[in-house]
Amino acid sequence: MGKTEKQKRVRRKLSIRIRILLCFMIPVALIVVLGVISYNKSATNLTEAYEVSAVQSISAVGDYLSFGMESVSATASECLTYKQILDYAKMVSFSKGDAEYGNSRADIKKYLTMKQAVNKYIGSITLIPSAGFDVLSTNAILETDGFFAELSKDDRFNFKSLDGAWIREHADIDAKLGNAQAPYLCSFYRKFPSARAALFVDINYDAIFETMKGLDYGEGSILALLLPDGSEEYYSEGSPEAGFMTAACEQTGVFESESGSGFTYYIKDGEKYLLTYSKTASGFTLCALVPEDNIIGEVRSLGILTVILVVVGALIAIVAGILLSSNIGRNIKRLTRKLDLVAEGDFTVEFGEGSTDEFGRLTRNVGGTVGNIRKLINHVAEVTHQVEACSGNVAEKSTNLKELAHQVNESTARVSETVESEAMSAQKCVEEMDVLSRKIERAGKNIIGIRDFAVETSEAIAQNIVSMNELVEKSENSSQIMASLLNEIESLEKQAAAVGEFIEVIGGIASQTNLLSLNASIEASRAGESGRGFSVVAEEIRKLADQTSQAANEIKKCAVGINEQAGSTAGNIRKADEIVRSQNDISTGLIENLTTTKNEINDLMNKINDINDDMKDMSATRSVTIDSISNISASTEEAFSLTSLVSQVIERHDESSSQLEEVSRELQEKATALTEAVEKFKI
Repeated sequence: MGKTEKQKRVRRKLSIRIRILLCFMIPVALIVVLGVISYNKSATNLTEAYEVSAVQSISAVGDYLSFGMESVSATASECLTYKQILDYAKMVSFSKGDAEYGNSRADIKKYLTMKQAVNKYIGSITLIPSAGFDVLSTNAILETDGFFAELSKDDRFNFKSLDGAWIREHADIDAKLGNAQAPYLCSFYRKFPSARAALFVDINYDAIFETMKGLDYGEGSILALLLPDGSEEYYSEGSPEAGFMTAACEQTGVFESESGSGFTYYIKDGEKYLLTYSKTASGFTLCALVPEDNIIGEVRSLGILTVILVVVGALIAIVAGILLSSNIGRNIKRLTRKLDLVAEGDFTVEFGEGSTDEFGRLTRNVGGTVGNIRKLINHVAEVTHQVEACSGNVAEKSTNLKELAHQVNESTARVSETVESEAMSAQKCVEEMDVLSRKIERAGKNIIGIRDFAVETSEAIAQNIVSMNELVEKSENSSQIMASLLNEIESLEKQAAAVGEFIEVIGGIASQTNLLSLNASIEASRAGESGRGFSVVAEEIRKLADQTSQAANEIKKCAVGINEQAGSTAGNIRKADEIVRSQNDISTGLIENLTTTKNEINDLMNKINDINDDMKDMSATRSVTIDSISNISASTEEAFSLTSLVSQVIERHDESSSQLEEVSRELQEKATALTEAVEKFKI
């Protein structure tokens, strides 16, 4: 009771004026939220746009620097391949003091000066030969003899690389040459491939500075160029300590990044910086650190403007709320005075038309409501008399309801028996599904075993196919070798036939020689004693002819044997070739059969996988089915409980019917009392 009184006091304190003011403050709060969201969104969008713009600008300058450094490297390559410079570096075409030496020296200086003039990034070009020839430079004041041998011993220079390298400075070389040139950023040097000489190209500091002037990230930003040798060159006011930018790049992973350009964030001494970078192919890295305050400075002015607008909006809302709540309060007081009379029972009060605003419509609606209540009271008086008449009928109907309740109770008992039987059936179904589930699991394991066996069989067939392909390849090689042997044997047969022809020629020569020896013997016998020596020679010639004829016959027999053996060997080779070809065809057919078998096994594996998936689906469906049957069992048990509850309700309904008779009698009494109460209203 105390809590209710406290709530009422709180409601009285929260008058409609205060509530209206609170309602007006809701949009003001939403405006504040909108301002905060707008500020955060603007800061995010501006930061993202600034990041993209910063990366694009530094990438453009980085690309321009990369082009400049590559042009310097290209100029060095052109100088190294220029014939007069190459001859001068080799020191072989002329000697110092020759007219040709002087002309070449002048032409080279003119060529180097021209190369320097056409490339703004080149501050000077210096050719350092070995001792014996002068150093040639576009900016040298002193004439100095070549000292490449001295440079080659200096650990700062890497002349083993023919691609060239970069060095921050070479003060010792400048001192030797007495250079009076403008400061240079760094120097690119490269050794001649076929001469003990080197070319140095200094980078113009002013050209790099002019390029860097295009990058302005505001107050407090730091712009630096990291050289390939690890040194740094800053292009912003108040340069930090040495190694600052290198440390920032190492900590943020810029050097390890595969991207040629990009951005990241770096925190130093509690201050957050945007770090943008662009890496060139020559090994230079252009970096810029921009304070985060430079990025979101414009958004802060937007935040201040948002605060001002919110304050002004809140003041306007409060003033408007006060004026509006005062007007509403007056109208409500005028309306409540008339409603107080109505609350006392006087329904003859007239509310009038009122104003044309919402309160005017409220006044008219309240007046209409009072009029309707007046009519309602009249109607209640009439209905009360009818209620007195109907209460008797209610008593009679309650008796009929008691009889109907007894019938429903009997039906509920029969339903309870049926539900109990269904619950037992559902439990048995759950047990059968559990048995089926175990069978499905065993079948799934067997299918997995079959699938694994099919995989092993498929792999074995694939290995056999590889082996059969190797056998086919070796059979083809054997066939090619046999064809080559067959060609060689046919060539041997031809040569054997040619030998036979030669033997016949030799036999003819032997016959002719024999005839000649016979004629010589005849002539020697005619000559008598003086022809005896010639007779001996004729006899030796005849013996030689006989031996030649015998040897020719033996060779002929050998040639015939070789020819016959070659023919037999050729026939055997042809048979072997046919066997190899037949074996090749059989192997090819076997490969096709194995391939078909492998494909069929793969199809079997796919079908086994499908069956395995179906078994998994069946297992999942089995779980759902068991859950569903369990739910049915639970539902039947719940239905059984409900039937018991219905029986109890019907029993209570029987009691209620008895009570209804008593209530109907009380209703008659209350109707009489209501008639007396209605007569108290003034209508």
